[in-house]
Amino acid sequence: MQFTITAVVALLAPFALGANIVATNNCRGSIFVKPDANGYSGPISEIRQGQTWTGNLETGRQGNAVKFSNNRNDFTKPISFDYTVTNGVNYYDVSNAAGTPFSLSAQDSQQGGQCQAVACPSGSCKQVKTCSSQRSFAIRAC
Repeated sequence: MQFTITAVVALLAPFALGANIVATNNCRGSIFVKPDANGYSGPISEIRQGQTWTGNLETGRQGNAVKFSNNRNDFTKPISFDYTVTNGVNYYDVSNAAGTPFSLSAQDSQQGGQCQAVACPSGSCKQVKTCSSQRSFAIRAC
């Protein structure tokens, strides 16, 4: 029984510690995601059509981005969910500064929806919004 409880706690720990990001691929075919932060580059993961990817909302580094591409080997022109957490406030946007391989939207995924949604391409590309750093986000591609 001890092993089972330890295993469950280990699996749930990333979700209990803070906010997260869940990206859903609504595109035709696979897309690829790569978390980046100032001085850190995460692994590239494939999100198949209809599937999701989950990552922690990084609060220990400035200049964070979750980059999305339609090519595993080319992240030179991604669309991204960019954010920085400072003093408990999350400053976030969806940016097409490098490219727009497909549309991307992000919204507060917790009950009450206290954070404004952002989407690109649309009128809210690169428009920075603010929200509590404890809020989780649902990102939709395509």
